[in-house]
Amino acid sequence: MSQRDKIAQIAAKYVGKGINSEEHKEIINAFNKLNPDGYKMSYTDYHCAATVSAIAFMAGLEKLIPCSCNCGTMLNKAKKMGIFIENDAYVPKAGDIIFYDWQDSGKGDNTGGPDHVGFVVSIKNKSITIFEGNMGNKRLYGYRTMKVDGQYIRGYAAPKYDDSAKTSEKKETTKTTEQPASTKINRKYKVIEKAGMNVRSGPSTKYKRVNGVAYGKTFTATKKSGNWVYSKYYGGWICIKAGTEVYLKHIKDEPWN
Repeated sequence: MSQRDKIAQIAAKYVGKGINSEEHKEIINAFNKLNPDGYKMSYTDYHCAATVSAIAFMAGLEKLIPCSCNCGTMLNKAKKMGIFIENDAYVPKAGDIIFYDWQDSGKGDNTGGPDHVGFVVSIKNKSITIFEGNMGNKRLYGYRTMKVDGQYIRGYAAPKYDDSAKTSEKKETTKTTEQPASTKINRKYKVIEKAGMNVRSGPSTKYKRVNGVAYGKTFTATKKSGNWVYSKYYGGWICIKAGTEVYLKHIKDEPWN
């Protein structure tokens, strides 16, 4: 597994969790163990920057990433490390760090102060999927989608990952011989889970995460297996519901070509 993939894999564990969860405590405890600023975070502090830092620490990549609990400090550290990209139109890679400025007018290159930060986990057709902590009023961990050169982008940090290196963690042992039987469909769904959804290589949580899809996004599913549907666009399987929790809304059945 590459260093970039390791970031996305760790982040996937926290999708949909809030500040009252044990997973949130894991993030804050990891940040406090790293303690890059000499400040001890509480469980109620705003935690977008701390989330990026904690995941870097969990992945063993904290030396490559400008760790901090403050977005402005993180950006300044990135500049000192020579990894900050002052270009809203930059096309990022998985593992890059995106900074936001909610006061951005959308005109010219934004040079304001950063208000929020997250990890890029994937990009397709100039659509960027980002993992973040402290999202929305419920302060969830989840996915956001932005367009390349979109409004509110402040800039990026591009850590100097060793793309030839593999992390020391054991390779995933999920069976790849046969997946559960599926039926063909041509159905449109909308993501109604506020934190977004993980996309997996097979129709179960035992399969590895291969992508993420943000809240409000629609997609066409071409296969269904149990409570999972397959999206060719996102390259994997997405859960419709688990127990009483419903994640996707059936919009309509598409005509067969």
